[in-house]
Amino acid sequence: MTSEHVAGVAAMYNADLRAAAVADVENGQPLEHVRWMCGRIQELVRDRDYDKADRWLGFVQGVLYAHGCYSIPTMRTHNRSPEEQKAARSRTANELKMALGAAVWPGPDVSVEGHGDEVIVVTTRQPDGACRKHWLQVREVKEVPPPISG
Repeated sequence: MTSEHVAGVAAMYNADLRAAAVADVENGQPLEHVRWMCGRIQELVRDRDYDKADRWLGFVQGVLYAHGCYSIPTMRTHNRSPEEQKAARSRTANELKMALGAAVWPGPDVSVEGHGDEVIVVTTRQPDGACRKHWLQVREVKEVPPPISG
C-alpha cells in the first residue's frame, strides 16, 4: 500500500466510525480509541512516519474485525490499490462468465457475453421471439472460503 492509500483507508474508517456516532477519544473504549488512531494515522503519513502508520492501520483493522465492523475479505479489498481491485473484478467477471456459460447451456436461445472487465450479459430469447438481456455487474470481489470438509 502506498502511504496515500494508508491515509485514505484510515480516513474511510474514521468517517464510518463518525457516522456510527463513535467518539474520537484517545485511550477511550476500543472503537473510540481506534477512531482517534485513524485521525493520527493521517498525521503520521503527513509527517512521513510510514512504518508507524502501517503498524497502526494493522492494529485498527484488527480491532475493527474483532468488533465485527468489517470482514477480513472486505478489509483485504480496502488494502488493494484501485488497479488491483479492477484486476480482481476482471478475473471474477471472466470466471463468472465461464460458469454461467456452462450452467445455462448457450445455444440459439441463450447467450453469455462479457462486456469489458466488469459486466456480463445473459441474453435469452423468449417463446414469442422477444429477447431479454440480464446485465450482471461485478462490484466487489469477495473471497469465498473453501468448504469445510469433515
